[in-house]
Amino acid sequence: MSAFAQSSNTTRSFAFGRPAGGIIGGTVLRLRRSRSLASMLPALLFSALMTLVVTAVMQASAGVVTDGFFGRWMESWLTAWPIAFPVAYLAGTVVLRLAAVISAQAQDFSKT
Repeated sequence: MSAFAQSSNTTRSFAFGRPAGGIIGGTVLRLRRSRSLASMLPALLFSALMTLVVTAVMQASAGVVTDGFFGRWMESWLTAWPIAFPVAYLAGTVVLRLAAVISAQAQDFSKT
């Protein structure tokens, strides 16, 4: 049987413009939709807010709440946010699925 005669779900799904299921398929689908700002907006806002708060707390806990705090805070944030945004955007599919599994298990456990 030739390589062209063999078919798989993965090959067929990509041929029809739909990624295969699973974590990789969800990430591929997310990347395909990434042309739209609307698909990036939740990860953009969440990563910006979280890194803003975390860098402020880290700067304050280091005891540097003096002159120049705002400048050091913004420098830390501008270093952390470009790293956090792609991670939040690409890991979003995995995190949502993990949350669904955990909550389903918690509901099953509470019924017993």
